[in-house]
Amino acid sequence: MEIAANGAIAAAYFIIPLTLLPLLRTARRDLWLNLLLATLFIFSCGVGHILSALHLHSTPWHWVTAGISWVAVVVLLSSQTRLRYLGETFSLLEATWEQALTGKVLCERMGDDLKVLKLNPAATEITRNLLQPGDRLCEKMPFHRQQVYPYEVPLIDLYFAALDSGEPNRLEYQYKGEISGWYMTLVTPLSPQLLYMTFTEVSGLIHDPLTGLYNRRVLEMELQTWDICLFIDLDRFKLINDQRGHFLGDELLKAVAEVLQA
Repeated sequence: MEIAANGAIAAAYFIIPLTLLPLLRTARRDLWLNLLLATLFIFSCGVGHILSALHLHSTPWHWVTAGISWVAVVVLLSSQTRLRYLGETFSLLEATWEQALTGKVLCERMGDDLKVLKLNPAATEITRNLLQPGDRLCEKMPFHRQQVYPYEVPLIDLYFAALDSGEPNRLEYQYKGEISGWYMTLVTPLSPQLLYMTFTEVSGLIHDPLTGLYNRRVLEMELQTWDICLFIDLDRFKLINDQRGHFLGDELLKAVAEVLQA
């Protein structure tokens, strides 16, 4: 009975590290060492139980397990502040997830696409219910594979570049696909496979609500190239406002805008 019990415990000790291996491949540097030591400690305990089940009590192996255990203790104690900070950060993200006014999406890299793992209600509304957990991003919103202004590469490539570099990035672009408009997206890689995105539409911020033309705020955006930029002054426009009223002045501005956009 003792042999069977030790064997069952050892099997569990060997299975647990196997479940942690995917986390080791994707964990950030500040958590990687903690996970590695935890995995080694569990594995060494499994070896110890196997030896006990076979009645092969090995003093050297006990010292190996003891060494791994104390290294793990020291590293975990020195990482308490960082681990507590990460825990509080995740709690804050979870608390604000549902109520956020900006869209939030958590994606996992799947070959040449991103799989949606989770999205908040604002993201569902902004994307007009196009995305659901489990969807492939480019399958549901294929314009992600097209070049977006002002960048010279597809949007999905910009996401993969953030994953490959491990550095967060702010993207401002014009999306002409399923949800046309100007958007700002903050992409934050959580690991080489996980991407956290916060996005919002900024069309109303960079367009004049009366004419629909760009306003001066677009000049503050990090745009790489311009096709053309016009500064236009309407002669005696103030006179029209003063003598004919602002309503007619607004109509004139809209008419000029239509000519410019034609």
